[in-house]
Amino acid sequence: MNHLHPFDQPEATTCVLKNHQQQYSVWPGLMEIPAGWELVAGPDTLEQCLLWLDDNGDTLRPAPLTARENSHD
Repeated sequence: MNHLHPFDQPEATTCVLKNHQQQYSVWPGLMEIPAGWELVAGPDTLEQCLLWLDDNGDTLRPAPLTARENSHD
């Protein structure tokens, strides 16, 4: 029995999710979206989802932390 990780399957679809803190996650397209996350891109190939993140995901930091840091400038 050979069980591959979802990201190790070249034909698998991938999605990009976002949570309430504006954090993004790459997620296997066939898995249920977890509570607290919403679909923002995909399903598509992993490559396309990573390109979407390059174009749209400007930070990995949670929104409250980014806002706090920007208020000190």
